Amino acid sequence: MRKITKVALATALAVSASSAHAFDGERRGFMIGVAGGVHTTDIDAKVDGAPGGSGSESGLQFRLSIGAGISDHVTIYGMYDLEQDGDAVYGLLGPGATFYFSGSGPSAYLFGGVGVGVITIDNNDRNDSNFRDDYDSATGSGLVFGGGYSITQNFYVDGSLMYLDITDDENFITDIDYEITSLRVSLGYNWF
Repeated sequence: MRKITKVALATALAVSASSAHAFDGERRGFMIGVAGGVHTTDIDAKVDGAPGGSGSESGLQFRLSIGAGISDHVTIYGMYDLEQDGDAVYGLLGPGATFYFSGSGPSAYLFGGVGVGVITIDNNDRNDSNFRDDYDSATGSGLVFGGGYSITQNFYVDGSLMYLDITDDENFITDIDYEITSLRVSLGYNWF
């Protein structure tokens, strides 16, 4: 959790140091973006000393981006990109960037990001009196990349692939390694 707090603080400081242009309809200056959509995900779990398991899930996806347009073609931002399905929430917290092929108006674009991968699982059936709550969280690394089309200057649709590699070293039984691969489709809006 400390790692996540440090990344969020560094992102906030970087954003606050950017130029003061904001909400003028151009891609330069301060920006806030939100997106939501659906995902389909493959999760592989490998347990030390035991057979692993895998499964496929689908659910909702949400992305929050706060950053700045450094030109009419490039935005950089901190993002929190998370997915939910069943009893698990997982996602990516870190820096990202988008390259727009056109400087204004509708445009195709590519985007990507790297950062801290996080998973939290609701273990409500856990039978452990020493454990204070029923949630198990772990961190690792991850990346996301994709492309889309900005229908207007602000409204967009995109598709992306997210990969997370997370090791749960503090699990109540043994170490668990998660490899999570998600294919997602999102609709979003950026305020520039």
